[in-house]
Amino acid sequence: MLITDDTLLQYKRCKRKAFLNFHYEGEKPPERDFVNKLKQERILHTQKVIEHNNWQIEHPIFSTTSNSYIESTLDLMNQGVDCIYNGQLSYQMEGKYHNLVFETSPTLLIKQNIPSRFGNWSYITVNTHLGKNHKPEYKLVAAFQAWVLGSNQGLMPTHADFIVRSFKRYSVNLGIWLPRVQEVIDDCQRLFMNEDAPEVFISRQKCGLCEWYSECHSLALRQNHPSLIPGITPRKYDILKQKGVGSFDKLIDLSFAELNQIFEHDGGGILFKQIQSLKSNSPVLKRDTVNIIPSSNIELYFDIEAEPDRQTDYLLGVLLVDNSQKIKKYYSFLAETLEGEKDIWLSFLEFINGYPDSFIYHFSGYEVETIKRLASIYKTPNSLIQPLLKRFIDVHKFVTQNYLLPIESYSLKSLGKWLNFQWRIPPDYDANNLGGDQCVVWYDKWLNTGDRTYLGYILMYNEDDCQATFAVKNWLVKQQKS
Repeated sequence: MLITDDTLLQYKRCKRKAFLNFHYEGEKPPERDFVNKLKQERILHTQKVIEHNNWQIEHPIFSTTSNSYIESTLDLMNQGVDCIYNGQLSYQMEGKYHNLVFETSPTLLIKQNIPSRFGNWSYITVNTHLGKNHKPEYKLVAAFQAWVLGSNQGLMPTHADFIVRSFKRYSVNLGIWLPRVQEVIDDCQRLFMNEDAPEVFISRQKCGLCEWYSECHSLALRQNHPSLIPGITPRKYDILKQKGVGSFDKLIDLSFAELNQIFEHDGGGILFKQIQSLKSNSPVLKRDTVNIIPSSNIELYFDIEAEPDRQTDYLLGVLLVDNSQKIKKYYSFLAETLEGEKDIWLSFLEFINGYPDSFIYHFSGYEVETIKRLASIYKTPNSLIQPLLKRFIDVHKFVTQNYLLPIESYSLKSLGKWLNFQWRIPPDYDANNLGGDQCVVWYDKWLNTGDRTYLGYILMYNEDDCQATFAVKNWLVKQQKS
């Protein structure tokens, strides 16, 4: 049984993914483009870390004396080089259920002046990560790598390190984390010996980028799994299972009082109404008094595309709707280079202030935060920004404050699909994989290739997001009139 760094990461994040990857014998589903982009970003981040610390690195390579990266890594360690980049190490042992092979690929192996079987030196592991914080899974992997390293050099390191996006370096207390590594290894063995995969659970934030999402989501739909109900978190699902109501069929039969009692009045009432909406396949009022969404003769629907890693908002898209003339027209303020953000910001302001009496509709809070960010960066007078912000209307907030709907989530995609709005799909792309993350990939490809096809895809997607926001706002107006 092979256990690697990725095995432990997958196990900690999703046991079902770890199981599927371990047992699947055919061709696995391809990873999302955005995941591949993140891998490239991590490589670039690692290069910056190396430059920041002025480390002189050596790469394991195939040579006449080695036929694997593992052998080449050990050869470099025997030579006592100062820093090894992307080395590989392995260790074998007899496990509780199988013979185990452990393989690890620490980002860096850093030499220290403590004797080991190699000589008057030994190594510690240093990983790089794109995350901002010291996540538990980072610590687990670092401890696992230190354990495999210690087994190879005959000396257990006193600590293992990792460096996050901000270049901050953290040290892992191996006294605490090595026992946890052994626990996870034992759990993985038990998990992988099972014939059946762990139960599916659709987590909206965690599952979206997984290559197994389509398969798991299809299974959840066939099972009518409770995790598809908005508001059912893993914690709440565990509580429901403990109470014997882990299936959708049992859940929909619970009364308001029973749900409130199960959750000790912590969200039971809202969940009851959400279930009633799904049961009747119709909207349910969340509150007695509905907030009325304002309208204007000319309305502006606003959506942004951004490149988070480069901290650039490269597209400010606006759909202008003239209700009296029955006209809709899309305007795009697109930065074709990273340096073009200021220009599109100024052009956007000039355009938007040409309609001072128009409301500006957007979906969720990102657009408002971006306006504040751009205003701060480019020293836009507060006297200009404050009146502008007062015109912003969050359509998402009007939906979630007033209604519960028969949908899986309250994202724009889910709401649009429920309203039969169709996003246009570029050739050779899967509709299930289209999202804001794909726009990030397209923009990166545009910057690297100069192929304007990718800019066309981005503009089409952004316009459809504006159109979808318009569709949701129209639905709210119709609800208010009925």
